[in-house]
Amino acid sequence: MENFLATKISIRYNDTRDGFAANSSIPEEFILRTNSPAIQISSTSAFQFSRVVTHFLEVAIADSAFAPSSMPFVKFNALKRSGCKIKSRSRCALTLVELLVVISIIGLLSGLLIPAVQAAREAARRMQCHSNLKQLGLAAMNFESSYRYLPGPTMNAHPKTVSYQRDAGLFVNMLPFFEQNALYESIDKNVPSNSLPNKSKIEKSPSLLKCPSAMESELLVDLSDRFSGPSVAGLQAQACDYSGNDGAYISGKAHFGTIRLRVGSVVRERRLSEVSDGTSNTFLFWESVGERIWFSRQVSIPMNEGASATFTYLIELDPSSALQSTTRASTKSYLYSWSGFRIGTVVGGAINESNQIGEPFGEHTGVVNFAFTDGSVRSLSQDVDAAVVVALATAQNHDSVDME
Repeated sequence: MENFLATKISIRYNDTRDGFAANSSIPEEFILRTNSPAIQISSTSAFQFSRVVTHFLEVAIADSAFAPSSMPFVKFNALKRSGCKIKSRSRCALTLVELLVVISIIGLLSGLLIPAVQAAREAARRMQCHSNLKQLGLAAMNFESSYRYLPGPTMNAHPKTVSYQRDAGLFVNMLPFFEQNALYESIDKNVPSNSLPNKSKIEKSPSLLKCPSAMESELLVDLSDRFSGPSVAGLQAQACDYSGNDGAYISGKAHFGTIRLRVGSVVRERRLSEVSDGTSNTFLFWESVGERIWFSRQVSIPMNEGASATFTYLIELDPSSALQSTTRASTKSYLYSWSGFRIGTVVGGAINESNQIGEPFGEHTGVVNFAFTDGSVRSLSQDVDAAVVVALATAQNHDSVDME
């Protein structure tokens, strides 16, 4: 037991239940508290307490020697006073070993919980992407019920003719069918969708066209207001994260899909009855993120920097009828912006390899989401056989796929 420095004080412990009294030497400047209902303290300084009731006795030390063991009926706790050095066996903090154990347990729990939380969040984002594609599929079905053909981008005439004056993108034509009628009515239909009169309407894409797992779609600047036209200063529009199914291109041969570009009276949109491969076996929309141009899963650059100077859009199987854009501004305007054509092609059957021409490319781990022409939405692994992807991208290739 420790030794305490003290002066002479007489203590009487009066408690009839214990029948005990003791005298000892304790400091003069003490605060004494005990379970006893009555304590009397006397000293040369007439220091006195009465009827102090607590759970233990606290002692503050001045000088001289005192052994608490002389009062075994009380519990002492020393309170430090100026000039006194007191050792106490009681602790109010963790040891270093205990602290390290606690930190290691917290680290272990974090290592287990954080991946689970991230996986749950990604599952929620993936379901939201499913929902977006579902809404686009339902909008396309409602469009078809109204017009008797599936939606698609439109041009009033071939761009090489003097009659060419206006055009509209796939999703611009669909706006009234996914609760964006006010935006649709505000767009000037007598000029191309991507033109200065519509600048304030196209700068931000509707939220339905954004995948929650992808980064913010890039804002494309200095777009063209005519197919294969020059850039227009200040004309800008946001890219989006979904594309319509224009078909597949494999082994040098084109296979058309469900979304067709109307070019005046030369080419019209696809009728639902013309999807002879079956609506449940044919893509309608898919993910194709608009955050950057991805040349591969590891290599990407901003769309404004990486847009090709030329791209060709095949409107008929005869290559001589193809629409060819010869400016980078036109590529950004018609191929990448949400208000442009926004139709993509499967190249070689690959998934998650590139999005240069609107191919299937998503930010979900290992899969890409697809909306089918029957209105269903399914996820396909990026490792699925290329022949299966090509078959699902074509509308009239007379093939069938078992999706089970």
